[in-house]
Amino acid sequence: MFVVSALSPEARAELAAWVDERIQRAVTEASMTEWMDVAALARYLGRSEKAVRHLAARGRIPVHREGSRLYFRRSEVDRALSRPT
Repeated sequence: MFVVSALSPEARAELAAWVDERIQRAVTEASMTEWMDVAALARYLGRSEKAVRHLAARGRIPVHREGSRLYFRRSEVDRALSRPT
């Protein structure tokens, strides 16, 4: 086990900065994966792209459109699919 109190103040500050940076990177990456296109959502759900489009067209999952592109927010899809039909 690593004992932080055994570190010098400079080393503690460096460790704290490193941990903060790692946490910030993880939060940023998590928020970037919140939005998915059809292909990413199909992989996430283990379904075909055609099945994802069908779910969106039937209103089974929420979809956001930008021109002809479809985008899905993971949290919205998870919530929609967890509801009984």
